[in-house]
Amino acid sequence: VFLFVESSFCLSQVIFVLKIYILWGKVFDLWLKYSKFKSNHMILILYLNEIKHKFKKIWGLVDSVIS
Repeated sequence: VFLFVESSFCLSQVIFVLKIYILWGKVFDLWLKYSKFKSNHMILILYLNEIKHKFKKIWGLVDSVIS
């Protein structure tokens, strides 16, 4: 039973890391999309808002997995 718990915890860590990689891939795509705008200030705001939104989602998932 202990081994099963340990392996499932390890699996959840791997999934978490994969989600982070996927997140940054999406953020980079958004950066490329928004970088077509003239205003760098606007790009930065959109970029930061997107990161904040994605991380809230991920931490929500992590909280639900932990509890």
